Amino acid sequence: MKKVFTIVMFLVLVLSLAPVVTLADEPATQSGEGIGVSAATAMPLDGSWVVLDEYMDPGDYFSGPWEWDMPYLVRFTITDLYVVSDQFEVYDDGMLVATTPAMPDWDDLGFGDPFDSPPWTDDADVALADGRFSSAVLYFGPGAHSIEIRDIHIPPLTAGGDPFPDGTVAFKAEPLVEFTKEITEANEDATMWTAGGDGDGVLEIGEDWLFVMTVTLTNISGEDITDIRMHDRLGGDLEWHVIGWNIPSGIDVYTKGKTEKVFINWYDGFTLADGSSVSADITVSPDVNTGTGNGKKAGHQEYTSTGIHELNSGTWFEGYIGDEYIEASTEPVCVEVFEAD
Repeated sequence: MKKVFTIVMFLVLVLSLAPVVTLADEPATQSGEGIGVSAATAMPLDGSWVVLDEYMDPGDYFSGPWEWDMPYLVRFTITDLYVVSDQFEVYDDGMLVATTPAMPDWDDLGFGDPFDSPPWTDDADVALADGRFSSAVLYFGPGAHSIEIRDIHIPPLTAGGDPFPDGTVAFKAEPLVEFTKEITEANEDATMWTAGGDGDGVLEIGEDWLFVMTVTLTNISGEDITDIRMHDRLGGDLEWHVIGWNIPSGIDVYTKGKTEKVFINWYDGFTLADGSSVSADITVSPDVNTGTGNGKKAGHQEYTSTGIHELNSGTWFEGYIGDEYIEASTEPVCVEVFEAD
């Protein structure tokens, strides 16, 4: 008796999930003496500045960590605020990922009282644009992040005096793209490419279903993304039939290796305006194995054995916002097969 299996599609696809981030209940501006506070706070992802003004010594951590779990690429901007010249280390999940530039102390710049001199501002946008304030722009990929910030230099109150017992930092985070991949169609009906199935919703040995995977890239950065290139590849146990897209770029499709894994490249860089989207539909079907050189018997039908199978290894894109290089990728799209009752 032949084995028959039901197939249940699911997405091991972080990038197609809805955001799970919520805004912090407490005000964005915080102060106090809680050095190294470990209570986590949800990071706003709307581009609004969070300002922390806390009493500390050089080398202390600001209150935090600040966390998000986002299915999209996120831009994180950090700057010194109030009196120059604090310098910061940025940690993600306990790992150092960036150090902002070391800047001259305000007294070394030739100014007296810091509150009456130009190197003081309470406007984070002004500080970010002023080259005397230590700042940085970082990019974090999709997924969960836990950000901690350490002040490694607090300027002296006066030349040769005691350290100013206060550290101030401003930072903000904002998603740049929505990048999704999902199975939008599973069809066992007969088509021009496949023999189809018997209509019972079960992928049986010898049946050749069609799957349509849709990739969508949407620019939500507020700026144009330029010189975009996209890349994808399919598992060696899939046969591709047609690729439809509205991506303004040339496409190159080729195979490699014994299993003839399919590689797809949209290779001409294109520009995606803020709020605009591009998409591609990739139509594939499970191979009926030839049994040549891969350890499987001829006639073996892919995706009819129990377990999790990778239908697609994920799409990747790269591009630029201004001079800044950005990239992001989806996670694999998979199917899980269960034995039929």
